[in-house]
Amino acid sequence: MLEAHQRNGYCTEAVRTLIGWAFQHRAVQTVVAHTLPGLMPSIRVMEKCGLLFVGEEDRMQTIRYELPRARFQALASQ
Repeated sequence: MLEAHQRNGYCTEAVRTLIGWAFQHRAVQTVVAHTLPGLMPSIRVMEKCGLLFVGEEDRMQTIRYELPRARFQALASQ
């Protein structure tokens, strides 16, 4: 995201839309996302979208977040 357009919620809106689209497909049971540990804006977007930290990926040097279908449905019903 270009700096001039950051902090307007565009990334969060885009990620929520993509997650919703993914869960329209019954085969999708979990959405998985990776980012670098120091990318706080990316981490904030994932957390705003309901993804939960599940650990570090040593071979990729990233951190992993997941959103299971059941959690997505629970968040959508709130």
